[in-house]
Amino acid sequence: MRFVFRPVGVAMSRVLVVESGPRTLSERFLQHLYTHHPAEQVDLLTCYEGGPSNLELHRGGVTSIHSHTGFAGRRALMRTLARSRYDVVAIFCAGQPIMTRWKWAVALRVPAKVLIVNENADYFWLDSGNLSNLRALVKERMNWRVAASPRLFFELLAYPFVLGYLLAYAGWIHSRRLLRQFVRRQA
Repeated sequence: MRFVFRPVGVAMSRVLVVESGPRTLSERFLQHLYTHHPAEQVDLLTCYEGGPSNLELHRGGVTSIHSHTGFAGRRALMRTLARSRYDVVAIFCAGQPIMTRWKWAVALRVPAKVLIVNENADYFWLDSGNLSNLRALVKERMNWRVAASPRLFFELLAYPFVLGYLLAYAGWIHSRRLLRQFVRRQA
């Protein structure tokens, strides 16, 4: 990850797209990328078979995570991606749990500027200039409208007391049972 603390754009000449969302999102984003940011090379890291229909293979390639099995294979793939000198790593945050660990591992390991793409193929840079966009995305994904409700606050406040009561009750019941078994054996 590069330029996180500086809100600066970079040239999009070498782009790695981590296809961590539905295939339709990849196709929309690639179409936008090819028309508005004519990159020299666009590589795709995917878990699907093949690439999207509009991926221009003469300008990049497709790498499947399934072809790198085991710890050694995954480590070799991460090393290769880190050495490939990408300018931009585009990850999809579409609210679907597709390649979640992969996208964040690649974003952390590859020394490139991170571009976050949402489910509408809108995107923003992961940097200090877009903290409000990142905060809004996290709020939406974690459903903080429900998390900020007063009911949840009181449930969290009551949780330790309820848990303590239930554990004490279970201990009392089990100790009575053990005591009865002990008395029966003595008789």
